[in-house]
Amino acid sequence: MALTLARKPLSRLHLSISNVTLVLSLVTAAGTASAQQATATAEKPSAAVLVPGTRPMFATASIAPAFGLSSNAATQLKLSQSFGYHFTGDGSGFAIGGELQESLGGSAFAFQVGPKAWYDIQVSDRLGLYLAPSFMLGLAYGSASQSYYGYDYGSIAGVAFNMQIGFEAKLVIGDRGLVFFRPVTIDIGVGSQVAVRYDLVFGGGATF
Repeated sequence: MALTLARKPLSRLHLSISNVTLVLSLVTAAGTASAQQATATAEKPSAAVLVPGTRPMFATASIAPAFGLSSNAATQLKLSQSFGYHFTGDGSGFAIGGELQESLGGSAFAFQVGPKAWYDIQVSDRLGLYLAPSFMLGLAYGSASQSYYGYDYGSIAGVAFNMQIGFEAKLVIGDRGLVFFRPVTIDIGVGSQVAVRYDLVFGGGATF
């Protein structure tokens, strides 16, 4: 009978140890699952933000200092608005659209408009980063006031043929927005004279 009584406490002890082990296992499993879920949640936004664009249309706006390279071209602030469509059905490849530009400063105003083409080269299969040469062909209207030693002699205006060649880097954000930097833009106007400018362009927009 004494042996039987001795075995009961041992059985209870083994049962208590088993219960503690089970509780620790459940706690460990729950902690691991929570950590994995937190890691997945933390990684998901980054992946969603950096993926390549899947939407073919885009609308952008930009601002640029336009530096006059020829003696008859004023250095001005240029604003631009553009719209385009990728024929591939996503954010890469050939795109065509149009662009409006307004230039202010130096007692002059210029308005430029025309069709524009881009070719977006996707740098990585995992990132929405593109390199894009561009070409615009259109018309430019310009007006400037004439003054000499504070005396106003009226203004002149004219229309010219316009051509622009550029190269930009573009980043698609969340498959909805985009930002771009165009370090190279050569703007050539051909009318009664030839005017040449260099634009340093910063812009952004949306895809849809």
